[in-house]
Amino acid sequence: MNEMRQSSGNKLGDLSGVARDMDEVIKDLQKNQYSQKTQDRQRKILSRMLDSQVSMTQRGEDERQSSSAKTN
Repeated sequence: MNEMRQSSGNKLGDLSGVARDMDEVIKDLQKNQYSQKTQDRQRKILSRMLDSQVSMTQRGEDERQSSSAKTN
């Protein structure tokens, strides 16, 4: 989790909340305490990671279009 936080920086947006939620899910699973709250956290993690992926894809496309416009 720490690696993810450090490597993401601000490039991927604020994923520190995701890392924190992941740590909580891991703790719950280690204690065999899977609950509705754990499941909700997992959904939230997935949603935020997918949003981040979409954002990165859009950013890459914007950069590609920008560099194409400069060369033309």
